Amino acid sequence: MLEIQDFSFSFRDHRIFENLRAHCLPGEALLFEGPSGSGKSTLFRTLLGLEGPPSERIFHRGRSLKEWLRRDEREFRRSVQGIFSGGPSRWDPRLSLEVQCREAVEAGGVVWSRERFLGSLEGVGIPPETLRRRAHEASRGELQRLLLLRSLEREPSLILLDEPYQGLDPFSITLVARLLNLYRDRGGTLVLFLQPGEESGLRGSERKIPLKKNLP
Repeated sequence: MLEIQDFSFSFRDHRIFENLRAHCLPGEALLFEGPSGSGKSTLFRTLLGLEGPPSERIFHRGRSLKEWLRRDEREFRRSVQGIFSGGPSRWDPRLSLEVQCREAVEAGGVVWSRERFLGSLEGVGIPPETLRRRAHEASRGELQRLLLLRSLEREPSLILLDEPYQGLDPFSITLVARLLNLYRDRGGTLVLFLQPGEESGLRGSERKIPLKKNLP
């Protein structure tokens, strides 16, 4: 599903990654653990094709990232979902949460179903009226759950999450972890970027790859 073959990356004069190797199959979870300055966010963005030139050493479903972005970028963007850490700054303050969720789902070529989405909200403790609000009127935990729910609506085969529990209360952490476990139970592949020692909240086995601090 995801394979990284001897991937190296430099930022200015600093070598961040040297011959990095990793792989993750359907239903598996891969955890990259490292402190600030270890390149977690850089790797996260690189795997999404948002950092540097598309790599020929990163593969998704047997095709290199470079080939995906050259030949079928829309399908790649639907199949591979990235969820950034952060609260209201990840949302447009002018639009309701429902409008933004609908636009994100439809951008992946998926038909929006308000009824289905409302059913999903109930399962993660978000009242339906939350959709009428704007980002600054919702809690950080609600926003993180909405980011994940709208990504799941696009039926991706791989989800990458950059510090998904950052700034969340214990209740929200439990609900986000529940969503991730359900996705994995259905055969989805997860890649999480975490601080050292941070719990993933996932059931079952997981592969951990430590990242060292390489930036000043």
